[in-house]
Amino acid sequence: NLPNPRKATPGAKPINFICRDGVIMPVNIEAAQDRANKWTSAYITKNRLDRDKKKGIDCDKLFRAFNRQTFRSHSFALHLEQRNDYAYVVFQRRGTAGETVQEIKDANSDFQQAIGKLNQNQHYLRFLVWTDSYETYLTARRIANKYRLPAGWQPIGGESEYQVRMRGNLRCGPP
Repeated sequence: NLPNPRKATPGAKPINFICRDGVIMPVNIEAAQDRANKWTSAYITKNRLDRDKKKGIDCDKLFRAFNRQTFRSHSFALHLEQRNDYAYVVFQRRGTAGETVQEIKDANSDFQQAIGKLNQNQHYLRFLVWTDSYETYLTARRIANKYRLPAGWQPIGGESEYQVRMRGNLRCGPP
């Protein structure tokens, strides 16, 4: 059975977690998008990739340069990829990232330490759940309920890594 949703306070900010491969990992989507936006904007300006208005941005060159960098957290390395004319931030999972169901049950787990610091009126938990980690999600939700944190979930399918469209107006190729 699905846990009952708890509505978030208007204006509350999401704290995102990915549940995949039987583990749970925190993912800061906004910080990753901001980092990618700032880096690509600076690179485009420095290397004058936007000077030919007819050809537009050479995203192959831009993405190769970005992907050579080491933008990463404990759980993910960031990469850029193109989908149609748009840039996407891809969260490439790192080897031993995440905590198992057994690990998050421990009060000293990274998961419980992270959510224990949250204010239920300012934050809510958002779980991105792959089908192989439904049990992980349910355990995390039970723990979140003990902390009285509002939470929701989004089912995710497929084998590809989690990705979001890069914020801003970066488009690849001609306008």
